[in-house]
Amino acid sequence: MQRQFLAIAITIALSLTTLSASAALPAAEPTYLQNEWSGRGQCLDVVNDGTNNQLHMAACGQVSGQQWTLRRSEQPGYVRLHNQFTTGARCLDVVNDGRNDKVQMAACANASGQLWKVSTVRADRRYVRLTNQFTGRTRCLESTATGLRMKSCSGDIGGQRWRSEFSPTM
Repeated sequence: MQRQFLAIAITIALSLTTLSASAALPAAEPTYLQNEWSGRGQCLDVVNDGTNNQLHMAACGQVSGQQWTLRRSEQPGYVRLHNQFTTGARCLDVVNDGRNDKVQMAACANASGQLWKVSTVRADRRYVRLTNQFTGRTRCLESTATGLRMKSCSGDIGGQRWRSEFSPTM
């Protein structure tokens, strides 16, 4: 299973950085995003609260709020993260609130806060790091006890090490 994930992570990372802007994006299968800090039984989830579509880590299950699709953007090397629950109309976005660079779902647009770069973690190639065009390469998507934020990248922080599973690991 580790070898299969490693191959998938490397393929995704390399494909995203080497495809030309005019190449057609292959149909992407929904995936479940988990991180080292939260554990294998927790998945990135969109809360079904009617309007806010807040994000949190939740017990993995076969629910649409945990199914993510990475779609290549117009910017070479970047993807948008769409969620099945929001029917693909909303994207993972970073809001500049002056302090926290909060992560939320927002209507998909040509916005730098919705452009994500997927990079393999050098210390452990089973994981990838998610950075954002808006916050730059030095800030990574991190899951913490208080939610999801963009934080200074560090190879030692488990909340910044993400893995993609095509079926949830519970």
